[in-house]
Amino acid sequence: MDTDGDLILRVGSDGTAEMTDFKVCSATLRRVSPVFKAMLFGTWIESKPPRHSGRQWMVSLPEDDPSAMRVILHIVHGHFDKVPASSTSYALSDLVVTADKYDMLRCLRPWAAKWWKEATHEFYRRPINPLLVHVAREFGDESSYASGLKDLILRSCLTVKRSESAIPEEVTEGTIFFRANREPLEICAPLSPPWRCGLSDVGGW
Repeated sequence: MDTDGDLILRVGSDGTAEMTDFKVCSATLRRVSPVFKAMLFGTWIESKPPRHSGRQWMVSLPEDDPSAMRVILHIVHGHFDKVPASSTSYALSDLVVTADKYDMLRCLRPWAAKWWKEATHEFYRRPINPLLVHVAREFGDESSYASGLKDLILRSCLTVKRSESAIPEEVTEGTIFFRANREPLEICAPLSPPWRCGLSDVGGW
């Protein structure tokens, strides 16, 4: 990512074929991500080692997806020609989850509309893909988010016995009611999309 970088990000589980090392600029990550800023320049174990230690600065992120992280790092390091023009539903979901984890969703804004426009072709297939419902929420497509969430609730399966269920009775009763009556679902305020990708004020949805 940066030939003059001072930090190695080791992304993915150790010993797997997907594990990837990225040489990056720590100052760039600090500017675009408050999470990386706290992690790399705070009191965390991942913070920069003293110069006299002679150790290579490496941070392991075993739970993150290397492909998603690669796209994000290309964006923040200015390699816009290497950002994919399209994405599968699974890759897009991984990308959104990873960006959200490091509070970097806003970095996806220039590409989000195009990615989502292509993803909507799959979004309206049934049964609906719950991964895309989450993407709709983060990208700010209120209509798709509401209809997708409603579809998931109406089609949810509650097959476990009441005595064995860890689901609160109020939830099971409410879901059964919606499934039986097919009444319009009103999304309460706490579930409304936060539009963290910053697309709600951009036309085109």
